[in-house]
Amino acid sequence: MKLVFPIAIFVLVTDAAFAKDDGYMKAFEAIDTLQHALENDPSGKIRSIGEQAEANTHTVKIIRTVRDNRGRPCRDYERTLNYVFETKVTGRACRDSMGAWVITKENLVK
Repeated sequence: MKLVFPIAIFVLVTDAAFAKDDGYMKAFEAIDTLQHALENDPSGKIRSIGEQAEANTHTVKIIRTVRDNRGRPCRDYERTLNYVFETKVTGRACRDSMGAWVITKENLVK
């Protein structure tokens, strides 16, 4: 399934910053990591890009799976981006009628 970003500007901004030193491949890896986590991971699993010893790391943790008020399956998640400073984002992605994951909200935690 494909991940769709209708209004997820923060994702693009943080992932572009994340990719500054390593080229845009890191940004694409971050998006791909979120996609794989939404599609495959059980709640509580942490998926990472980068090694702990590196300055640039990105993690995705699926918090829970729920249904929204329209009955769509949704997944709440937390993303942590370490690039000079740590940024945390919480969000929710729901499946659309074509089966793609669509980010319906994303909030900056810190």
